[in-house]
Amino acid sequence: MEELLRTAREAAEARTWSQAVELARTAEFHEQQSLDPDERVFRVVRGPRDQVLTVSLSEGNLSWQCDCSDTEDPCRHVLATIIAERQG
Repeated sequence: MEELLRTAREAAEARTWSQAVELARTAEFHEQQSLDPDERVFRVVRGPRDQVLTVSLSEGNLSWQCDCSDTEDPCRHVLATIIAERQG
């Protein structure tokens, strides 16, 4: 997870990183079962009225994906998921 975090952090805008740190503190992250052993899939829930998003992380490929409509890559949801997962 460290290399994925480093790669995502280097690619992220400073504003997006700050938003992700806050989101990592306030959202809930629920890991889902994945058919790909190299992929980890998470549902990101911020509150009862907020949209539930799906984030996929691949440590082996150093890649990520989110189904949000943000134009940032990585988006705050991907970054927050990596941060939260790293913190345990």
